[in-house]
Amino acid sequence: MLTRLSAPWAGCTDMGSTSTAFSAVLQSGALPVQPAKEQPFKASRGKLVAVPGAVREQVLLKVAYYTALANALYRINVPVPTCSFDLRGRASGMAHYREHHIRFNPVLLNENTEAFLAQTPGHEVAHLVTLFLHAPGRKRRPFSLAPHGPQWQEVMRDFGLQPRATHNFVIDNATISTRLFAYRCSCPDRVFKFGPRKHANAKRAKYFCRQCLGQLRFDVQIK
Repeated sequence: MLTRLSAPWAGCTDMGSTSTAFSAVLQSGALPVQPAKEQPFKASRGKLVAVPGAVREQVLLKVAYYTALANALYRINVPVPTCSFDLRGRASGMAHYREHHIRFNPVLLNENTEAFLAQTPGHEVAHLVTLFLHAPGRKRRPFSLAPHGPQWQEVMRDFGLQPRATHNFVIDNATISTRLFAYRCSCPDRVFKFGPRKHANAKRAKYFCRQCLGQLRFDVQIK
């Protein structure tokens, strides 16, 4: 059972009310924060899409805010993660546990700024906080801790955010044409699609189906 303090936005369920609560708490000084630090990530590749400075500042401030919020709610001491705006593909954000770093998708941020700010920074901070709470000292998420499982959902609700695993942004301008590889488990009708990087990792690492617990094995290149 987690020990937590009460949050001033309890009951906020929509983007507008949560944003208002965020602004009110920030302006009151009850939870003083400094923006998170931006630094390049080691996996960054290719030409990056520019994000306006004011928007970047808002994202960095939100990251620091939710980190400070978690520390206050759970009486813990999670460091503010570093951030970069270099994520490509379908995801709006990605938390890297080992580096304690969050990458954001600049295309989806520019095209969906308000909705992105309302959900994505808190979503990614919640991943890091969940690991800190339920697997302290670990640099990798244990198999027993699902990415968007009940522990993560609980943190999201404590943040005053809806625990949605995926976004609903249009991704036409964010996707990358790439090869896809089909992997199968023991389930008769399940197919797992791996990109080139995950396909390469599968040569030295094992992936398993959460339903049948069988190892995923390469079947065929589908794109």
